[in-house]
Parts: sequence; structure tokens; C-alpha cells
Amino acid sequence: MSDLNSVTLMGQVSSSIQVFSNETRKVMKFSVQTVEIWYKDEVQREKVENHSIVIYNNKVIDNIEARLTENSCVYIEGKMKYEKTENDKKSFIVVDIIDGDLKIITVDKKDHVNKISLIGRVGADPEFSNTNDNKRIAKFSFATSEKWKDRITGELKEKTDWHKIVCYNSKIVQNIENYVKKGKFLHMW
Repeated sequence: MSDLNSVTLMGQVSSSIQVFSNETRKVMKFSVQTVEIWYKDEVQREKVENHSIVIYNNKVIDNIEARLTENSCVYIEGKMKYEKTENDKKSFIVVDIIDGDLKIITVDKKDHVNKISLIGRVGADPEFSNTNDNKRIAKFSFATSEKWKDRITGELKEKTDWHKIVCYNSKIVQNIENYVKKGKFLHMW
């Protein structure tokens, strides 16, 4: 049976980087901060979480040690492990990168690291409204789908997922007003 313990994390290094060595290997420890931003009742909300990272892979440590700094943006693939600290009885998350990967990524400081890409069709004509401070917003439904052939029956199957899109960026709202209609094929990122 294959190992199902896997985690992918994108965020910003939020602590100093510590590297320890023993006779057989190096160990690197640092924290990564992730930020999730959403809107509720036209008010921006934000959730910030810090994740403890431990790397036991000498090759990965040697590759990134000189380049990784506090505030670096990172993309991490590894395994998740829970440990308890002596001072605190709560568990915290450790991403244990033994066979995993870590890439240092470059993003514009104004960009958020939490990203998604959708390809599909607009489900209904966009609706437009204004926030309390008179900013224009756009809302529309968006369908993404996947198709596959059933292994047993040979029948072609399709699954469609619906997403509610809300846009607060004035330039993008203007483009939506000018170009987006029901049925339009879009790639959003």
C-alpha cells in the first residue's frame, strides 16, 4: 500500500532559519506563514496560520541553505507529523521533508501566495453592485468539469462543479462588464 501522508504548503518564511548538524545529517527548522483572504458581507477577512517546518534531507538543505531567508516565499511538498512540545500540551504541525521537495518561489510583494486557477464556462450573466464605499463588484457562477470513461461500463461520465466568483478589483470588474457573458469560456488565475 502506498503512503497517503502528503502535504503541500505555499507561504512565506516567518522565522529565523536554524540548521543543526549531528554525525550523520543536518536538520533545518523554520516557520512558514500562510494567509487566507476572503470577503464576507463585502468586508475583507483574513486568517493567518504559522506552520513549523523540519527538514531532514541533507540534499534539500544543501540546495537551499544559502538562498533561504526570513520572508522568502516557499513551495513545500512533504509529510505531515504531529509532535508535542514540553512547554505546551497542544500539538503543532511539522512538515517532515525526507523524500519531499522545497522550492523557493518569487512573487511580487503585493501578491498573495494563496492562488487558484480555474478553467471553465460562465454559468449566468454577471451581476454587478456597489459596496458601501461605492466600489464596483462583480458576481457570477462558474462551471468547471471533468470527463472520464467508466472502467467497468465503458460509459462516458462527466462531473461539473459550480463556483461562486466575486471580484473586487476595479480593472477586472470593468473587463467583466465589457466581455463576460453566460457561456463564455474563461481561464482565471
